[in-house]
Amino acid sequence: IGHAVHDHPLCVHNATFAIPIDSLNDDRFYLKSIHGQESTKLIFASFLIGIHATVYAILADEVAKAIVISVRGTLSLEDVVVDLQCLPQELSEVGRKCDFEGSGHYCHSGILSRGKWMYEDIRKRRILHEVFSRGSPYENYDLVIVGHSLGAGCACILATMIRHKYPRLRCFAFEPPGCVYDEALCNFSESFITSFVRHDDIVPRLAPANADALRDEFFELLARVKIPKFKLFRDIRDIVNDDDLSRRNLAVLRATESTPRDTQYYQQLLTFRNERTEKDISNRSTSTKLYIPGKIIHLCDVNGDGSFYIPYWATRCEFNEIILSERMISDHSASPLVDILKNIRLDELYDSTKNHSMKFQNQFELIQDDNSHDQRRVVCFSTRQCGRNFVLSSIVTIAILLSFLVNNGCEFFYREAVVSRNGEKRNDPSTRIG
Repeated sequence: IGHAVHDHPLCVHNATFAIPIDSLNDDRFYLKSIHGQESTKLIFASFLIGIHATVYAILADEVAKAIVISVRGTLSLEDVVVDLQCLPQELSEVGRKCDFEGSGHYCHSGILSRGKWMYEDIRKRRILHEVFSRGSPYENYDLVIVGHSLGAGCACILATMIRHKYPRLRCFAFEPPGCVYDEALCNFSESFITSFVRHDDIVPRLAPANADALRDEFFELLARVKIPKFKLFRDIRDIVNDDDLSRRNLAVLRATESTPRDTQYYQQLLTFRNERTEKDISNRSTSTKLYIPGKIIHLCDVNGDGSFYIPYWATRCEFNEIILSERMISDHSASPLVDILKNIRLDELYDSTKNHSMKFQNQFELIQDDNSHDQRRVVCFSTRQCGRNFVLSSIVTIAILLSFLVNNGCEFFYREAVVSRNGEKRNDPSTRIG
């Protein structure tokens, strides 16, 4: 899109690009330099970047007969800051303004701020109003909103905000964050939002509740360790095959029921858990769990080498834990996802005549999994990653530290300073540092 904009500098103003409304039929604005998009016309693009402002574009796909709003994902430092603003924010005010029931519903606060900015920017510029106006070549086109990663979350909230004006719109969220909407709003959005998750992608599994669960499992695992910790972290860097996994875990871990409960560490762990529980109860908004919005299509790598993917309808509880694997970062890349979707031909399986349902061939049949209970399994030594264990353990450590920062600290870890008064030394509890 940047190359297409560069070709028409007279239409660029204040980091935006827009076709004059009387030039919608102008052939100069097709994306001819992008392979496969020769029939797509760029109508508007905003390159503004900030805590609220985000990069997005509006295009006309003349093959699909759709106006497409595309939202960029995380790329700048400002995007990272927005990603980290993951506390739930109530939607009453937004619901009243956009004519949907927002009372009692919550959204990722950073994503909500971006969605509100896009909503106001599009409304102020009257872009959609002009595109769908009588006499426009696109007045009978459908409206589709898409995005990847952070952009997928922004696409979801924008779709929810403008759906009362465009009830036929569809939103496709590619690998969105795992903490966009509360469960009730996620269920409501199933009629117009479809989310895609690729195999072990970590971003759709990143949610405060999942990070807390990973932290708790890590602390519980430390309580089960029966060898010196320096030996444990030394062994974690070694390559372990499948045959040796159970034996190695048995050598370093106690059985869960054999974990000693009378140690100072375990008592501190219980105190920490009680503090977190009390804090969650006292602040209902921050304890509201957020999930992936809409219906979810999970692209499962059958052979484990990326050669063949099978899509199936997934339930939200399947993403209630963070999977630490070698590919958890690489599975979030957008370019391979495009190739995967082309190979499984979801566009041919999509039936727009039957309430936007999915029509699957036998080999690509999506299976609804009714087994919705949450299962967790902690493996001390990861075997499939072949030497990546040290990197993964570092990621876990960083995640735990970030979790403490997000939760404003706690008294799980502390030290007592020794205070000297008149030559007399004593431990002063008031100097305890959380």
